Amino acid sequence: MMITRIIYNADRMLAHDNLNFKLFFNKKKTSTMPPPPHNFRNYFTLTNNPNNPTNAIAVCNCCIRKYGGLGIAQLKPECCIVNRAHLCRTYLSKCEAFRESYSEEEVKKILALPVPEDKKKKPKKRQRH
Repeated sequence: MMITRIIYNADRMLAHDNLNFKLFFNKKKTSTMPPPPHNFRNYFTLTNNPNNPTNAIAVCNCCIRKYGGLGIAQLKPECCIVNRAHLCRTYLSKCEAFRESYSEEEVKKILALPVPEDKKKKPKKRQRH
């Protein structure tokens, strides 16, 4: 009687553990990894954003060189932007220090790099009847 009960309990535990194992590994995996860096990341240095920790502040590397350091460039609002690909590309297209650092051909090549946001589907506009 005692052996039967032990075997029964052991089978129940194995079945329970197997169920937990299946539930654990069959869950949809959500990505907790950050997205890969955008194509303009090489031209910026990222710093923490005190107002919004999920969005880093991107400081232009050309402005850092022009003004003599990250600390000084970080204080100038014209050298900082939120780290989003389309914002970084727009910033580089207007930055004088960037245009001074690279030739016109290189600038055109860099600004022609694709932006990941461009690949996302745009929502369809509703038609008015």
